[in-house]
Amino acid sequence: MSRPLRILVAPLNWGLGHATRCIPIIQLLQERGCDVVLASDGPALALLKDAFPDLPAFELPGIDIRYGERFFALRLAAQFPALFRAVRQERQAVARLVRREAIDGLISDNRFGSWGSGVPDVVLSHQWTVETGNALSRWVATRLHRRILKRYGRSWIPDNPGSDALAGRLSQATDVHATAIGPLSRFEAAEAAPPERAQKRILVICSGPEPLRTRFEEQVLAQAARLPYSFLIAQGRPGQVPTPSPAPNVECRAYMDAKEVSDALAACDVVVSRTGYTTLMDLAATGAKALLVPTPGQSEQEYLGRYCRGRGWWVIQDQAQLDLATGIKEASLLPGAPRITGSSSRLERAMDTFLRQINPA
Repeated sequence: MSRPLRILVAPLNWGLGHATRCIPIIQLLQERGCDVVLASDGPALALLKDAFPDLPAFELPGIDIRYGERFFALRLAAQFPALFRAVRQERQAVARLVRREAIDGLISDNRFGSWGSGVPDVVLSHQWTVETGNALSRWVATRLHRRILKRYGRSWIPDNPGSDALAGRLSQATDVHATAIGPLSRFEAAEAAPPERAQKRILVICSGPEPLRTRFEEQVLAQAARLPYSFLIAQGRPGQVPTPSPAPNVECRAYMDAKEVSDALAACDVVVSRTGYTTLMDLAATGAKALLVPTPGQSEQEYLGRYCRGRGWWVIQDQAQLDLATGIKEASLLPGAPRITGSSSRLERAMDTFLRQINPA
């Protein structure tokens, strides 16, 4: 094949984590000389277009999944008809895109309808067990999700195998279809710890689906204004106007690009965020101390919170009992997760195998 391989990268738009963890994958594809095409919807697509403004980007059909703080599994099940319609529309859109843009291979991050487009494909997912909070629904959801994953040619798990896993039982797979590629993060460890200073700097990262993202932000703002710390709040709302600051010690930004977040992580003393899996990978990559608040009703985040608390890595609080003052003090005393090592080589080996499948020459 004389021209560069043309690879479509399509992350799911449920929060920004799926898009941000695709950034190192896109960068590696570019290092390998591939032409990358982006496809997603909503804020995830906006984030990738901002990170890679020179790459062609296309919108795929999406679905606005709504979460509640209770009955997660039932609320999600009620949206299955709309989800199935969106998957069918996505398959049609991806097939058209593959033909029109002469795509040679596809990498999907947890999109349910990007398989079967006629080119070699890979799906990225850490959810080989789907946590629902209930044994029966966990078994059903896990079987359904694995059936979707196996529709793709290969599955890449962004985690370490065995006892070094950041996601615990969620990411453990013995299936030959799956390959652990190590945790992925767009960030690197800071060269030095933040200096001692009179006023701690706190980075707050708001993320996840609405309306829970907004409720979390509102709770943080109400408490931050009364505390003797300097707060920088990344609201996770690309293209929107930031919330007015409630006090001089609080700065709000509707959206921060990768460089801005990286600089903020290096300069802050404590991170306040969700227990989304991408966030955990970023914290492990940077060695950051953190107070983490699982999204209410999201059983996976609640499981990850319990898992991280058991490991003694970060402070975990329920949103209903959010106490920034206590949590920040406690987080300053914990070590954080072990630093990510060896991930780049795992990813590189998996990527080279995938590209050889497309073009054996």
